[in-house]
Amino acid sequence: MECAFDIRHCSRIYLGAVPEILPQVLPAGRVVVVSDTEADRLHGGLPVACETVLIGRGERIKTLSTVENIHRRLIAAGADRKTFILGVGGGIVTDIAGFAASTYMRGVPFGFVPTTLLGQVDAAVGGKNGVNIDGYKNMAGTFAQPQFVVCDPALLRTLPDREFRAGLAEAVKAGIIADEELFAAIEEADFGELRSDQALLRRVVGRAVGVKVAVVARDEREAGERRKLNLGHTLAHAIERMSGRMNHGEAVAVGTVLMARAAVRLGMLAETECRRIAGALGRLGFRLTPPVSMDRMLEAVAADKKREGGTLHVVLPTGIGSCTVCDMPLGEFRALMGAVGGGAAHEGAEREDCVRGLPADVRAEVIAGDAAQRDASMPVGADARPAAVSVSDSGRSDGSVAVIAADSAACASDRGTYVPGGATLCGAVRAVLGSAIGADARPAAVSNFRCGPSDACGRENPVPDPIVRPLRKGEEPLLTEFLYEAIWRGAGQPPVPRTVLQQPALWRYVAGFGSRPDDRCLVAEAGGCVVGAVWVRCIRGFGYIADGVPECALAVYDGYRGRGIGTALLRGMLRRLRCERYDRISLSVQKANPAVNLYRREGFSVVAETDEEYVMVCPLR
Repeated sequence: MECAFDIRHCSRIYLGAVPEILPQVLPAGRVVVVSDTEADRLHGGLPVACETVLIGRGERIKTLSTVENIHRRLIAAGADRKTFILGVGGGIVTDIAGFAASTYMRGVPFGFVPTTLLGQVDAAVGGKNGVNIDGYKNMAGTFAQPQFVVCDPALLRTLPDREFRAGLAEAVKAGIIADEELFAAIEEADFGELRSDQALLRRVVGRAVGVKVAVVARDEREAGERRKLNLGHTLAHAIERMSGRMNHGEAVAVGTVLMARAAVRLGMLAETECRRIAGALGRLGFRLTPPVSMDRMLEAVAADKKREGGTLHVVLPTGIGSCTVCDMPLGEFRALMGAVGGGAAHEGAEREDCVRGLPADVRAEVIAGDAAQRDASMPVGADARPAAVSVSDSGRSDGSVAVIAADSAACASDRGTYVPGGATLCGAVRAVLGSAIGADARPAAVSNFRCGPSDACGRENPVPDPIVRPLRKGEEPLLTEFLYEAIWRGAGQPPVPRTVLQQPALWRYVAGFGSRPDDRCLVAEAGGCVVGAVWVRCIRGFGYIADGVPECALAVYDGYRGRGIGTALLRGMLRRLRCERYDRISLSVQKANPAVNLYRREGFSVVAETDEEYVMVCPLR
């Protein structure tokens, strides 16, 4: 018998048959099993001598009262500090048993045999134990590691489909966080295969546990990296609090897709990756439409235990196998999620990805449910718009709108910016325009945003509104063109010869872009063409101030300048770098370049200069 994983040499996780492993890992002495009635009926015949304390089932019994009753039973039975508590059941049982054990007589040893997929891949592993208070999740609890956890995939054969599916949501989450191969394995299988193929199931359980163990080993008490394991959970807990229609795994699936869509809005996740996430969860049979409105979810978020003061630790996926934690003020999170919206989390092609491969009856139920939710959704109307706001809703498939503010104090000459649609535009405008617009302030005037190349069809001929998104694989050569565009020249000056790009000091801004871990790029796309880009990398370029400080380059094609594209690109990049916990960013800009005004507005200040150029720095903390 070998231990599959070991957390800090104090908590061992075994993957295998309970009858073989449990007798070898239980300590000698008295053992008290804490289980629920169903788990005891199905799995009560343990191969060890023990006493049993039975509790009820469901979230409603995950309370301090249940823990108190367990303590009373232990006292009545004469349990002492050498008594071993064994939690046998799903995630609710292990949460309660761990909390009861870690608080009885200031802590007695305990271990777990999780009997649900959700318990094996998540709840029983990592040392978090707790109960709910007034419906708020895990508000009372401890960090205390079980001596062991025995994960036996064979126990999952008795699970109802709904409970098995709930655990798959946590396995998908683990893949998104840190294991692209795990995600791909689930993505390529269907629900029936995952239920019946024991080798595949064992692999999924093992890899999901491996993700959690690796994270917890580096951050046991959730001071930083462990927060990544909360992907989708801020909204999931809110759904559970405000509605009894979804279990934990179902709520996590919805929350995960909503946070993926939020990451797309912020330019941190490619739309194709978001569609893969929604598609994988949809094909497993999850309904990805929240059962409550976004406004009601946000009410519950205000009491989330992961909040610190007025700030939330928001987990955002940046790719399949990677995510980041962004410290976001509660008001900013409200604005972001109001923009993302609470309607169906998979529409159009994304919705087709979700339902493809489902049994016909399940597929029909999902589509009908989405249609009902969409019909019940409140459209953005005159009553939902701030004063002096007009929107361009030119048939965007993603429900987005384009907004331009004419308030020169807020936006100066570079005024247009692209923001997502949502239940209220006021929050979305504030989210994009940042500190220039206060909590109650409104732009002085807003008009429809149209842009077009002045050197091609003229400003009077509209082209599609630009979309800000991450650079896609294969588009890296475009940066050479934008590097050339970034070399500013004044009116009447002849074009700079393109051979200037061969200078090593310039070429390092784009050479092999994407090969370094600190390379980041956002682009603006209009009418199927990329018309602007902002990118950063840590190099010793013209704007170098210190190792590890990213240098920024920004360029917009001439015919698209003066329409807010540069502002949207720069703000998107600054937000992303803040989320990734960079301290500052630098750049070099010619003194006569009008972009100097943009940089000053967005928080850059001059730290050095030559006769022709400024070196500017923006603090990100």
